Amino acid sequence: MNSRELILEQERMIERCDRLLARIAPHPTITAFLTLLGDQTHSHALALSRTRKQCFSDLHRSRILASGIMLLRRLDRVIDRLQLNPEHLRSYEGMCDVVQQNAQLYYELAGQSRSPRRTALYQQLAREEQVHFVLLGDLCRTLRRAVSPRTEPHQAEALSA
Repeated sequence: MNSRELILEQERMIERCDRLLARIAPHPTITAFLTLLGDQTHSHALALSRTRKQCFSDLHRSRILASGIMLLRRLDRVIDRLQLNPEHLRSYEGMCDVVQQNAQLYYELAGQSRSPRRTALYQQLAREEQVHFVLLGDLCRTLRRAVSPRTEPHQAEALSA
């Protein structure tokens, strides 16, 4: 398997995780948020799969940041009534780590690429992964407020570590 196939498989795995977590999300707003991430991750996989067939440096302008912020604000209004299993939070934090690693990988691939179009694609994917990372981090910070008050003090400390 070459590096392009590996990163394509990584994007597909992340999309599957986003969609699975969306299906089991404890609130419709979290479902919408994770579906949004899954949809954009799907567009990443499409862009990567087309690299040999056509110009791929023109991924559509994403509105994920604005949409994600709107969903986080909506979630913030109901966070006190949310019943959240700490395992959900750990899953979202794990996805945050994977997305951050993906962003770093894309930055490295952009630096190694000899093709201006591939460089542009990898740079754009890296920027979009950074947006995913920021949004997932904000989701985790918001959801910690739903988990921490319902746990014992020593459990809340472990969750924030």
